[in-house]
Amino acid sequence: MTQDNGNFLSILSDIERDEKQLVKSKRTLERERPGARLHRYLSVGALFALMLLTLLLGGWAKFGGPQWTATAALGCIAACYLIILLQPFLLAWIHRHALHETLRLPFSACVRANVQNPMEIDKRHLPRLVALPRIDLDVGLNSLKYEALFFEKRIGWVVGSIEKIGLIPGCMAILFATGSAGAPPILATSVAWANVVISTLGILGSVYVVRYQRMISLTDLAIKHQELNEKNREKAEKTDADKSRQVHEVTSPPERSTELA
Repeated sequence: MTQDNGNFLSILSDIERDEKQLVKSKRTLERERPGARLHRYLSVGALFALMLLTLLLGGWAKFGGPQWTATAALGCIAACYLIILLQPFLLAWIHRHALHETLRLPFSACVRANVQNPMEIDKRHLPRLVALPRIDLDVGLNSLKYEALFFEKRIGWVVGSIEKIGLIPGCMAILFATGSAGAPPILATSVAWANVVISTLGILGSVYVVRYQRMISLTDLAIKHQELNEKNREKAEKTDADKSRQVHEVTSPPERSTELA
């Protein structure tokens, strides 16, 4: 592999790395919000503290403790369930602005959530791809197309078409089929649950196929930018040549013809 090909692959690796770092930084900022900290304290700290207190009070009541310990243990259990039930409402209050924006402009919110990060990363690394030699972009584009097609074929050979049924309807059908039978054979049940696992792996593979398509589109866009830059450069050179020729025609003295008598 040449150094240029290595640069092409390193750019693709940098795109994935920067995208993960961007998502991680946004999650870190989100966790530092006061509402997010309150949710974390309630869901982790308070919940585990109540569970531990329930075990201590319940054990004390079981081994001859006073009556109020059993009542307190039941109160701790009720408080745990109350915290669990309040989690969705607390999350809705924390993300109330995003929820309001989603209800008001659903398409814009969906685009902002799913397109903004990849668009920022692609915009950052597109000039690096445009600066590569044309042959490396052509070879990289051809390799990406071949690998995406072959990877999709391999998924189809192992798993089959996931788009026809889908994972959730397939799981519901398997649960209904295995639960309705009186005594299902062990082999049939194992095959059914193995189908769920294989389908999950197939969905993960399909995610990589979509990422291949994104890198293919980005490489194709870099090639188009190279062609556009080449056309603009040729147009600018032609314009400069025309201007220089016009200046030369204006500044050069006219040729005088002599008539012979």
